[in-house]
Amino acid sequence: MIFPLGCLAFLSVLVIGARYQSMLRTTKSHKSFEFELAKIDAETSLSTEAQAMRKYYLGLITVTQFEEVKSHTQKSLVAFSDLSLKNQGKENILDREIMVPLSNLRSDVLSGQKRWPEVKEKMNQLNLRLSEIALKNSPYPILSSQAAWLKNYELLQKTYSSAGTFRNDISYTVLRDMPLNSDQFSSLVRSLERADFFREKIKTNFTFTEGSFGFFIGQQSGLWKRVLNHYNQVRGNVGQGRYGVSINKMIATFDKYQLAIAGGIQAYKKYALGESEKILSGSRRTLIWNCVFLSLFILVSTRLSISL
Repeated sequence: MIFPLGCLAFLSVLVIGARYQSMLRTTKSHKSFEFELAKIDAETSLSTEAQAMRKYYLGLITVTQFEEVKSHTQKSLVAFSDLSLKNQGKENILDREIMVPLSNLRSDVLSGQKRWPEVKEKMNQLNLRLSEIALKNSPYPILSSQAAWLKNYELLQKTYSSAGTFRNDISYTVLRDMPLNSDQFSSLVRSLERADFFREKIKTNFTFTEGSFGFFIGQQSGLWKRVLNHYNQVRGNVGQGRYGVSINKMIATFDKYQLAIAGGIQAYKKYALGESEKILSGSRRTLIWNCVFLSLFILVSTRLSISL
């Protein structure tokens, strides 16, 4: 009787061990998922700050408004560092290679020591460096479902940043109030097409339409139509200059459009994190119940064996 009980105990240990390993993998994938979300947030924050720098050059925002964007970027970078680099004792990498150069660049922008093309190039370099740091320090593999959520989340963030780039290009056109040459016109058209491309991708890629995210999806068509009305008015006078567009009304339209996207981003992030946490909780519950059932089974088997 001892031999069957020994086999049973051995099999129980194997089952519990397998469940425990599965739970560990799920925990690590959830942490990796949080890290990847923070990476996307940090990259978008750098892009948004680059757009804010250009708006500052164009005179569309004040120093106070620029400081608000800066504060948001700092929070995103710190959150990104805390989720992976800090645990590995590597947070100084982000300070040295991203935060310090970014702080110096901000000072150059506010003091007017650098022109926009140079600032744009340096911000692109910082974004590329951030992606390299994230790639080298990505903690663990993620699940296929988590990869799909990340892809959608990145699409939303690109929709937001591409709208900001288009806003800056068309604002430059209106403020300049002069006929565009072919390169400037091509740049304006490309930024419109990129913003429209990501907007269309949202319509085809997302099946999730619950709560505030569904409200965001419903807003897109009407808000984009208003944006296009401003663009068409500019397009009709692109060869003559003197566009006759109210810059304040146009900026207000873009603000509403980007605000709607920002709401959709927050709603989808909450949904994706919630779904990932459900997977993690399910794995933990499975482990606990397996431990309970196997413990009861061993207890009953032992009692019956002793009785016999």
